[in-house]
Amino acid sequence: MEYSQLHIALARAAVERAAPDELPLFDVTSDAYFTRRKQSRRHKNADRMLDFGVDEAVTLVSHAALIAAGYSVDYLAQRSGEAAGQAVERTTAGWWKRLKVWKRESEEPTQPTDQQDGEQPVSLTPDQLTAVRELAHQRSVDAGVSAEKARLIADSIVGELALLPHEH
Repeated sequence: MEYSQLHIALARAAVERAAPDELPLFDVTSDAYFTRRKQSRRHKNADRMLDFGVDEAVTLVSHAALIAAGYSVDYLAQRSGEAAGQAVERTTAGWWKRLKVWKRESEEPTQPTDQQDGEQPVSLTPDQLTAVRELAHQRSVDAGVSAEKARLIADSIVGELALLPHEH
């Protein structure tokens, strides 16, 4: 599902920037986060620190990045102006596709993926990006990371979204 893939991609980018030493455990942390999130209808259980036998200091930034990315994607989906679930899903799917193409192009040149007419993702406004940054920063601080790590997480999430190629 593109929604969770976008969520994971944004969180992984934040971890790459804020705590690259956590990348080897990112998939385990992500799996545990999503398992806990599925078990709860609300984010609160998923937001609590994960406890699966790994030193909390190792997973702290990864967990905070997952929380911040989740709330960021939720915020954007809610404010995309497209109330229908399918339209929101297409929007997040479009962002995910653009992120995949953009990441691949930075590694090696490829052709962009085809998008059908009517499935163009919504471009984000500066106000939306500012709101996402503030939300991601606050959720990261709430998750227990330092102000500096929270800034790196928030900046990374917004940077990933802002640097996606815009459809013209």
